[in-house]
Amino acid sequence: MSGVFGIVSNRNCSDTLLYGTDYHSHMGTEYGGMAVFGKKFHRSIHDISKAQFKSKFFDDYKEMKGNMGVGVVSDRDPQPLIVASKFGNFAIVMAGLIENVSELASGLLKEGETFGEMSSGGINSVELVAKLVTRGKTLSQGIEGVYDKIRGSASILLLQKDGICAARDRFALSTRSTEELAARKAILAIEERHFEDVREYIDRRSKKYQEMVNWIGKELGVTTLKYQEIENMVEAIGLPREKLCLYCWIGDYSIK
Repeated sequence: MSGVFGIVSNRNCSDTLLYGTDYHSHMGTEYGGMAVFGKKFHRSIHDISKAQFKSKFFDDYKEMKGNMGVGVVSDRDPQPLIVASKFGNFAIVMAGLIENVSELASGLLKEGETFGEMSSGGINSVELVAKLVTRGKTLSQGIEGVYDKIRGSASILLLQKDGICAARDRFALSTRSTEELAARKAILAIEERHFEDVREYIDRRSKKYQEMVNWIGKELGVTTLKYQEIENMVEAIGLPREKLCLYCWIGDYSIK
């Protein structure tokens, strides 16, 4: 997984950007990055696989001056990238999983495109997204075009001198495709086909539910596995339900 953070402020935003991006540290363990726009772009990228995000950027953010910025914690690609394009210069960060990176990159290479960013010997998916964006007649058309072409998911923040463009992943509640979910993999293995009516599988009293949990447990190599339910979580931590962020359960992040 990856996490992105963006801010537009009426003052220097680098400190808020640092702490806002650091809040997403649990969503990526390979690379962290920030880009701020003031009189020019300021960018910093670090390997955070063996250190905390905040410790890596604590000195960098003090040199960043500007009222707009984007940050990212990534599990695979170094980012943000700074791109010069027909739409002007922009910084781009992305969270998600694009399953057809090689296919799309191969098509662009055949058309004469080149890629300058390589991640672990492969194409940097953030650079791929940037190149797809710049192929549109307008910036908004370019971003829409990304979602028409990719197979998988992508949530994008694009920082220009005029502001930040934010494009939410079409899967809404996930930064990955539904096929990456453990439950979906289990259902596909059990049914041996794509199966849309999953009501039996989410009823913890049903045989289908237990069969799914057993399959996931075997796949993970564990002897005991149980889904954490909202009621159990609320009881365990001792806080009122309305004081909790339940986004990962039901898409509700409002806290009263």
